Amino acid sequence: MSNKIIWQPFALYQPCFDFGILLSRDFCREMLETKLSREIQRKTNNLCLEVSERFGFNYPEAVTFYEDTAFISQFYLGNNGVWLAIDQSSKHSLLEYPNEKELIKYSSHNVDNSKQAYALMALVDWWAEYADIIKSHSVRAV
Repeated sequence: MSNKIIWQPFALYQPCFDFGILLSRDFCREMLETKLSREIQRKTNNLCLEVSERFGFNYPEAVTFYEDTAFISQFYLGNNGVWLAIDQSSKHSLLEYPNEKELIKYSSHNVDNSKQAYALMALVDWWAEYADIIKSHSVRAV
């Protein structure tokens, strides 16, 4: 993984606590091209659960992977549907036009306080920080 910034929060200035994340398209493409076994996906989810539990959230599924890849399409906290998910237009663009240049956008839903916002950002940060380790467990490349 390159040393450049691969994710950036935006819209943190709103009067509510919902926000968005912009991800590097290159990072997203790398994660889509990394195929993982269900066991490695389960272990990754469990590590993400540990991150969310540090913030006081205990939802059984912290992340949703896109099919059998290392690409996470949604981060969950539970608590009345609190999540951060890829926007459908970004998902379509990434899957249909992977070599385009625009950033990939995620938007939050039902974020009611700064603790929830920070926990979701921590999950994204964990994914970005440990991407190389996750990729090292690839079962095969596309």
